Amino acid sequence: MSADAAATSAAQRIGRWLLRHEGRLFGALLAVLAADSWRGWWTQLDDARDYLAAGIWGTPVLSLAVMGLSAVYMSVIALILWTARPPVAQYPTLAPNLLAVAGGFGIYAFGLLSPADEPPLGIVAPLALLLAGVFLVLWSLWHLKRSFSVVPQARSLVRRGPYRFVRHPMYLGNCLTLAGLGLLNGTAPGLSLAALLCVLQIVRARYEERLLCSVFAEYSSAMNELPAFLPFRGSRRGRDLGLLLAAACAGLVTAAVHDSVQAQGSAQGATSARYAATCQAWHRKALAGQWFTQKEASAYARTESQQDAMDAVPACHAFFALQESCQQLVFGVINEYEGPSAPPTPAYLQASNALLDAVENKPGCKSVAGVEEVCRLLRERVRRGKTLSPKLGQVMRECADKSLLTRTAGLIRGAM
Repeated sequence: MSADAAATSAAQRIGRWLLRHEGRLFGALLAVLAADSWRGWWTQLDDARDYLAAGIWGTPVLSLAVMGLSAVYMSVIALILWTARPPVAQYPTLAPNLLAVAGGFGIYAFGLLSPADEPPLGIVAPLALLLAGVFLVLWSLWHLKRSFSVVPQARSLVRRGPYRFVRHPMYLGNCLTLAGLGLLNGTAPGLSLAALLCVLQIVRARYEERLLCSVFAEYSSAMNELPAFLPFRGSRRGRDLGLLLAAACAGLVTAAVHDSVQAQGSAQGATSARYAATCQAWHRKALAGQWFTQKEASAYARTESQQDAMDAVPACHAFFALQESCQQLVFGVINEYEGPSAPPTPAYLQASNALLDAVENKPGCKSVAGVEEVCRLLRERVRRGKTLSPKLGQVMRECADKSLLTRTAGLIRGAM
C-alpha cells in the first residue's frame, strides 16, 4: 500500500470513529461550555445586584434571562447528546457535517469582535431578539428531546410544539439570536458574521431535509404542508428561502452602510485635524456628558508629546484645564484605593465622594473620569446602601448598558 493510500485509509478510519462517537464528543464539549455559561451567569448576577438595588431593571433583567436560559439550554443538550441513541441515518461525507459544525460553533466568533460604542438600535431591541431566539430554541428542544443532534442525522419525526407550524423552528430561533447578537455588536464585522451564520442555518436545514426524506416517506408530505422557517400562510420552501436570504443580504447591506458611515466620519476627522478643531470636539463631547470611546482615548494619549504646542491654542487650553481639574480627583481615588477586598478607608470614601460630586455637578467631569472608574464608584455607593441622586441614577443606567456591551461574548451561548 502506498503512503498516500495509507494516509487516506487512516483518515477514513478517524472519520468513521468521529461519526460513531460525535454525540458523546459534542456532549462533553458542550458540558464544559455549559459550566462556563453558568459561571458567566453567576458573574453577571453579581454585577446585576448593584443595578437592581439602584432600581435599574430593564437591561440587567433581560441580560440575566438570556444568559440563564442559554445556560439551561447548553446543559440540556450536553445531557441529550451524551445519552442519545444511534441515528437511523447520517451523512458519511465531510461537507454536511463540517458545515453544520461551522454553523453551530461559528457563533463563538462574536467573542472575538469588539462591540460598537453605541449599538445602532440600542440595547433593549437586540436583547429582546436574543431572548425570543433562546426561548424558541428551548421550546423546540423540549419536543425534539433525544432526536436533537449537532450534525445532520435522522432519528424520528417530530410534529409537536413549534413543529406544528414550521419545519425548522430551532434554526429560526438561531437566526433570531444571531440577529440580536449582530445588532448588539453593532459593527460591520458583527453584522456580516450574523448574516453569514444565518445563511449556514439554511444550509444545515437543507442537508437535514434531504436526509429525512430519504428515511421517512411521510416527511415529503410535511414539506408540502408546512413552511420551512416562517409561519406565514402560503410560505413554502422557495418563499422561505428567499425571505431568509433577503434578510441575510439586508444584514450585509446594513453592515456595508454602517462601515461606510464610519469611514466617512474618520475621513472628516482627518481633514479637520488641526489642534483647535480636535480640542473643540473633545470639549463639546465632555460638556455634553458623553463617554469617550477607546479610539478617542488613544488619540488623546498620542498627543502627549504635542500638548505644549496644543496648550497655546485657546480651545485646547480650555479642554486641558477641564481635564486636569477632573483628573486630579481621579488620581485622589486611585491613590487611596486598596483593592476590592479591602474595607474602604475614610480617606478613600472622601476621595470617592469628591469625584462623584464632580461627576454630578461639574460639566465634563463624568466624561474625563471615564466609564470604568465612575461606574465602579457608583456600584460601591449602592453596595453601601446609599441612595443615588436622579442624575447619578441616570449615569448608573448608562453603566448597566456599558457593562452589557463589554460582556457580549457571554451572551453567545444561547445561539448554538
